[in-house]
Amino acid sequence: MSSLHEKVAQRRAAEAAELRCVSTQPGGSGLMVCQWLGESWVLPWSQFVSARLCGSDADAPLELSFANYLVTVTGENLHLLLDDLAGARLGCLRDLPTPYRLRMPDGAPYIARIDVGSLADPSAAKTRVSS
Repeated sequence: MSSLHEKVAQRRAAEAAELRCVSTQPGGSGLMVCQWLGESWVLPWSQFVSARLCGSDADAPLELSFANYLVTVTGENLHLLLDDLAGARLGCLRDLPTPYRLRMPDGAPYIARIDVGSLADPSAAKTRVSS
């Protein structure tokens, strides 16, 4: 019976790892931005301009400026991403629907929505996905 409990625990741990909104990849050359049911982008770190946390609350949005794109990330505990952003160690950001929030560890960064807007074409509308 204990081996069954071990297998269940291992499977739950693997599923939790797959449900992360943030992954790190030290030495990576770009940041992958993935929307739950939308588009995905790979933005090169060489075009990263700046990051701005828009407030001091736990749910303050985070803006990432690249040469041609503005990525706005909304969620919880996004301030925890600043050190990895400064070191270009983030590998992937993805939003997850609200029901997945309950399956994540307390205090972990959670991304509810990602908006990506083109800075190269001011008339281009933002791509938005809400969970």
